[in-house]
Amino acid sequence: MKKIGFIFFLCIGMYFNAYAVKNEKTYKANEVCKGEASFACWVSGYGYETGEDGKKKDLVTAMILYQASCKNGTIQACNSAGSLYRDEFHDDFKAVEFYKIACDLKDGNGCSNLGIMYLSGRGVKQNSTTASELFGKGCDLKSELGCKGYRDLNALK
Repeated sequence: MKKIGFIFFLCIGMYFNAYAVKNEKTYKANEVCKGEASFACWVSGYGYETGEDGKKKDLVTAMILYQASCKNGTIQACNSAGSLYRDEFHDDFKAVEFYKIACDLKDGNGCSNLGIMYLSGRGVKQNSTTASELFGKGCDLKSELGCKGYRDLNALK
C-alpha cells in the first residue's frame, strides 16, 4: 500500500511540475513574442510543429508559440493555432475560437477553416449558410480554400 501511495504522489508531483513548466514557457513566450518578434515566434512554432529547421517535434511548444504570436498580432499564427487544436489536439471548440480570431483579423484561411467547421458542425452548430458566407469572405481575402469552398457549396444549391 505504501508503494501505491508513493507512486500516486510521485505522479501528482510530476503533473504539477509539468504544469508549472508549461506555464513558465507560456509566460516567457508572451514576453519574447512581442512586436517584431511575433512573426519569428510563429515561424519557430511551425518548426516545432513539423520538426523542421533542426527542431525536435514538440506540439505543446508549437501551440505556446502560436498562441503568443497570435496574441501579439501575427494573424497567421491564430489560424495555425486553430489547425493544431483541430488536427492534433482534437479540440474543435478551441479550434473555432482561434479560427474566429483569425477571420476577424481578416485572415482568409482563418475564415475558410471556420467555414469548414460550420459546414461540418465541428465545435459549432452546423450551418451551411454561415459556412458559405465564411467561404465567400475567405475568397475575398485571397484564400484558394475559401474560393473552392464557396464554389462547391453554392454549386449544390
